Amino acid sequence: GGVVLVSHDARLISRTECDLWVCKGNEKVELDEQGFTHYKQTVLRSIAKRQEEAAKLLRLKEETAMEARKARLAAIAASGGKKPRLPPLKRLNKEEEAALKEIAVHERNAKEREQQQAEQEALSSFFGKRSKNP
Repeated sequence: GGVVLVSHDARLISRTECDLWVCKGNEKVELDEQGFTHYKQTVLRSIAKRQEEAAKLLRLKEETAMEARKARLAAIAASGGKKPRLPPLKRLNKEEEAALKEIAVHERNAKEREQQQAEQEALSSFFGKRSKNP
């Protein structure tokens, strides 16, 4: 016989003697033969890489905004204080836009997971206390 356990609970997964099957997306499921600790480290590295990419894109966005501001101030100074017509700002390419969208989705999902975990911990704490005090 066997049991299929589907869980996002890291403590439960790490304490269970089992094979770890990972859902990769695009309906792909793979056996992770190196175990939960390796999988967790892989996920953390992936998150760190995305955060690094997000920081680079944020710096690029800030630099672009600063360049646009400098250009605008220079154009105003050159025109004797009148508001001149300015060239359009540099647009992000499709890869940069896609990365920003992916980062926003990732951040939203992380916030939702944190909220769910806090709710779960609150419920566990409540029911744990309640069962101790009949």
